[in-house]
Amino acid sequence: MIKIFADIEENAEIYTVAGEDFLHLKVLRINVNEEIFISDKKEFVYRSVVENINNDGIILRIMEKIIFKNEPRCKITLYQSLLKGDKNEFVIQKCVELGINRIVFFQSEHCVAVNKKEKTEQKLERYNKIAKSAAIQSTRDIIPAVSGFCDYKTMINSLIAQPNTQNIIFHEKSELKLSAHYNATTSDISIIIGPEGGFSDKEIDFAQKNNGNIKILSLGNRILRAETASITAMSVIMSLHGEI
Repeated sequence: MIKIFADIEENAEIYTVAGEDFLHLKVLRINVNEEIFISDKKEFVYRSVVENINNDGIILRIMEKIIFKNEPRCKITLYQSLLKGDKNEFVIQKCVELGINRIVFFQSEHCVAVNKKEKTEQKLERYNKIAKSAAIQSTRDIIPAVSGFCDYKTMINSLIAQPNTQNIIFHEKSELKLSAHYNATTSDISIIIGPEGGFSDKEIDFAQKNNGNIKILSLGNRILRAETASITAMSVIMSLHGEI
């Protein structure tokens, strides 16, 4: 299946692919009469066929409107402490494949990586391109948004203000395992993953003292790398919701 994302009118009969998507489809050597699926990034996917290819774009004829079916019923936001090197990109790619709804990066006390404000826009642009590529590869119906960069306390306070969301901080010192203390009846979930050095005791204390609805849980007895923790948490939660 070949899928693109576009701002398409709900009752459109024809859509012209241009710009970056046009170049992408040319690389794939698209031919007349091939099927292309267009996501409106909101609710519907449009099944179309290639009617014509010219130097300016690819003309698609809309054949069918289909409600989203590739998105999980639960909406998971990953709050990820900044990681060093290309680990952030790895987390984005794999979590988008697994069905994440949104990713927010934040700075915590033990972060080795430090975001430079002058590079924020450039970095987020790259991160969102990676999310889009992963969404296309995994035939997602939406492109999960990647944003940042806030500090730890701002992030925790924003979670406390969301009473209908199940918020979980994963911490290696917790004796409460995710599988035993997770509420699979909630559809909005936020998971918070620390950096390579883990969360400080002060940060965990802050979350506990300001605990509106934040659980501090464990992913098991073994110490996981930060990027492994994100992917493991996503996989387990998707399983608990019957998505995999």
